[in-house]
Amino acid sequence: PAEGGRLGHSAISGGAGTTIGAASVTASVHERRGGEALDGHEYRTRGGHARVAFADIAGSRLRLTARFTDDERTAHPEGSGGTLAILKELEERDGRQLQFGARAARTIGTHNDIEAWLAFARQQSDVVSPGAVDAANPFATVPASTIDSDFRRTTIGLSLRRSLGGLLHLFTSGEVEIEDGDNDGLSVIHI
Repeated sequence: PAEGGRLGHSAISGGAGTTIGAASVTASVHERRGGEALDGHEYRTRGGHARVAFADIAGSRLRLTARFTDDERTAHPEGSGGTLAILKELEERDGRQLQFGARAARTIGTHNDIEAWLAFARQQSDVVSPGAVDAANPFATVPASTIDSDFRRTTIGLSLRRSLGGLLHLFTSGEVEIEDGDNDGLSVIHI
């Protein structure tokens, strides 16, 4: 579907799916943009999603997913006064998100189930801001800045379930998360 509206707003998306043997495959993409009529303010978001799921084969199941998003925005910096800002330069933001996941499950006999999963996510953003000047109160001035951040997370998990007579289930699960990131920034004070 597609849509449009005021202030340069538009959106388009599409998707498809099919079955290939024991695998069910779906994919979708989207793009959304707007804001062109607001004194240089603009945004654009686009991304996609894919999923592959394998049907139950001899008690085993597998699902794979992937997702990507990219955002770009320009706007007056927060606290700048918008269209009344002393500094007319706009702030620029660019962000990206990437996610992958895999989940596998297997039934062992009639009473045991085991499931394992692995997920990876990465989020990056770059912000370039001209800052904001308050002529009436120099202490309220916001410095110009450049900030680059990169965050990563990996998750690994395992769960076991045992059925005892159909009325009682024993369940145990464990998960490990590993996170890492970088955040580099530079500020410049207007004098």
